[in-house]
Amino acid sequence: MIVLEYERRFNNLSMFDLPHVSTEHSIIKMLLDGLQQKLRQGLISIKFDTARELIEVAKALEACMSEG
Repeated sequence: MIVLEYERRFNNLSMFDLPHVSTEHSIIKMLLDGLQQKLRQGLISIKFDTARELIEVAKALEACMSEG
C-alpha cells in the first residue's frame, strides 16, 4: 500500500479508536508501525515531532525508492 493510501485509511480508521490516537506520539508510533517494512526501516531512527512530518518524509522516501 502506498503511503498516501495508508494515510487515508489510517485517518478514516482512527476516528473509531480515539483512546489509542489521543496524543501525537501515539499517532506517530501507530503510523510508523503500519508502514511497509522497507519504509519503516528507513524511518525508524528519525525522531518525528508530528504525524504530518512522518507522512511527508515517508512519501519522499517512497518516491526515492521507486526511482531506483
